[in-house]
Amino acid sequence: MKKILFLLLLLASMGISANADNDVSMIPVMRNSLDLIDLIENDYGMEIVRIEYDIVSSSKETYRTLSSDYEYTIVAFGDDRISDIDVELYRYNGSDWVLVKKDNDSSSRAVVSYTPSTTARFKVVVKAYSFKSGYSVGHYGLIFCHD
Repeated sequence: MKKILFLLLLLASMGISANADNDVSMIPVMRNSLDLIDLIENDYGMEIVRIEYDIVSSSKETYRTLSSDYEYTIVAFGDDRISDIDVELYRYNGSDWVLVKKDNDSSSRAVVSYTPSTTARFKVVVKAYSFKSGYSVGHYGLIFCHD
């Protein structure tokens, strides 16, 4: 978190401006992530093991090996343009990806917790189901953490 804040302060001091009201700005999703990082680390005492940011119009996939030694929580969240975002977790069974857990409520944050029975590679799909009026794309963040 300190590195992210340092980078933002550094950019501001260099005269590089980023307008938070600009539809292409990363600032709204970064602000959302700082609140979540604080909550995850300080309130829940969990360790963050990966953070990812990207832009999405419908869905995006990412992959990670999850260890059977931990219970993982995966949090997906959108910027101010995304009104409904979901996350799905899949495990490869040797021939196909099989859904093992998903969050599909109607909010701009999605959370899935899962403890793998064995260490394996998993696929995470982030889906943007709806956007605020006038938008069809937005930035999202994805945080992997464990206890």
